[in-house]
Amino acid sequence: MWKVLMVFSIIGIVFFAAWWAKDGCQFYTKDKIEIVTKVKDDIFGEEVEKREWIDKFSLGIFPDDPHPIGIYRSLLFPVTFLSTCAIFSLYRLKKQS
Repeated sequence: MWKVLMVFSIIGIVFFAAWWAKDGCQFYTKDKIEIVTKVKDDIFGEEVEKREWIDKFSLGIFPDDPHPIGIYRSLLFPVTFLSTCAIFSLYRLKKQS
């Protein structure tokens, strides 16, 4: 049982690390991303940047919310929990043998 828990913990850590890397290795969790498009001004001929914010979740190491419930929306919570499970499993396996 402890080996299974350790394997699932390691797989979970790798999964969340891959998700974090896919989202751009952000430091803080974000719920919106900025889209910048360059539009040419017809009157003056200059390029003007148009900025838009769209709703998209991006996983980060730390939460974007200072409230205690915000910790669940970051990489810190699952990796800490799964690491604790893996270390406890390793401890129990060493103690049994």
